[in-house]
Amino acid sequence: MLTFSPIIAPLLSTALFMLGNGYLNSFISIRMGDLGHSELAIGIVASAYYIGLVFGALQIAKFIVKMGHLRVFASFIGLFNCVCLIHAITDNIFVWFILRFLSGISLAGFYITIESWLLECSTNKNRGVILALYMVAVLSAQAFGQLLLDNYNVTSTIPFIVVTILLSLSIIPVALSNNKITKYQDHDIEMISIKNLAKFASGSIWTCLVSGLILSATYSLLPLLFKQVTNHSDQTAYLMFVTILGGMILQYPIGLLSDNFDRRKVLILVCSVLILLSLTIIIAGYQDLSFKELTVIYFLFGGMAFTFYPVALSMVCDSLKSSHIVSATQSLSMIEGVGSIVGPICAPPFMKFFGAKGLTLYFSIITTWLLLFLIYKTIKKEKTTHHNHFVVAVHTTPVVAELDPRGEEVDTHQQ
Repeated sequence: MLTFSPIIAPLLSTALFMLGNGYLNSFISIRMGDLGHSELAIGIVASAYYIGLVFGALQIAKFIVKMGHLRVFASFIGLFNCVCLIHAITDNIFVWFILRFLSGISLAGFYITIESWLLECSTNKNRGVILALYMVAVLSAQAFGQLLLDNYNVTSTIPFIVVTILLSLSIIPVALSNNKITKYQDHDIEMISIKNLAKFASGSIWTCLVSGLILSATYSLLPLLFKQVTNHSDQTAYLMFVTILGGMILQYPIGLLSDNFDRRKVLILVCSVLILLSLTIIIAGYQDLSFKELTVIYFLFGGMAFTFYPVALSMVCDSLKSSHIVSATQSLSMIEGVGSIVGPICAPPFMKFFGAKGLTLYFSIITTWLLLFLIYKTIKKEKTTHHNHFVVAVHTTPVVAELDPRGEEVDTHQQ
């Protein structure tokens, strides 16, 4: 039976941190747009954030071993706070590139500390529940963080101060908690090589890559697009809110569908719906769609886009022994990380040459490629098997793979 008291502090810290971070990510894109920077410049700065996240995920464990969880946790939140405030005093794009890189590293430090804590509190019987609660904390806080975009002032320092306050508050639940991680366990990332993984999971590899390409562009460029087409900060905030909310809510029904049907065919359905939604926007145009219609479209869009990664993980888990699941999902996490780095750089040219419809065209093209690849794999192979149930997932760091209940039980209390 799951005892909630040990996980309340890390989940509350996660909610506060992601509330501020979700707001900051969207605000920076909008601020850069209002300051006259091109979509490509905004994308490059956003890419630095994901470079820092991937780099930090690979390097931060050694700091935890030397300093301990709480010190690392407080140190990286302190770094994030400093970075956030420096944004308020300079608009130099080269400085912002470095600041976003440092933000990504700080986020990785936060994720790994919290995920290690949750892993410490988990058993093989409750890891799925804890992972689901963690996913809800991350995505719901990111979604509600978008609502802070309403009535922002691009020249004001107040948004950065608000983010700093939320990040600072996120330290308190962990710092005051009686539940401490006494020893850092070995979370070395022992990934399966891409060559070996491709022998039985090429569909999952490409799906995770496309997931990274889409979601990173969604977080970094979609707020800018909404601001351009609506010209209202409150509508921008609400559309971003429903997009992320859709990603959280629709994981469950689509996951249930993938448990009862061929997962590859479910991914084909998800691709088809996302392409249909994109074509609706491309053909009708933003100006001819009402705000209510855009709300429905982007709620469904979020539901499809955020589901690629967890269904791909479930698909590869069906092909593996439990002892190999953690290493495989860690490899797929890094593959999505690569996609996240590239996505904000690949999407802006579409926005430059095709205007408001360009980002949607970018989404539809890469999703169509994935659709054709999955159809090819479906024709070539027999239907996929189901050895495991769908598990909700959100892409953070490879450490979170150890919370996946489909893997072997992790002895987090060994000395």
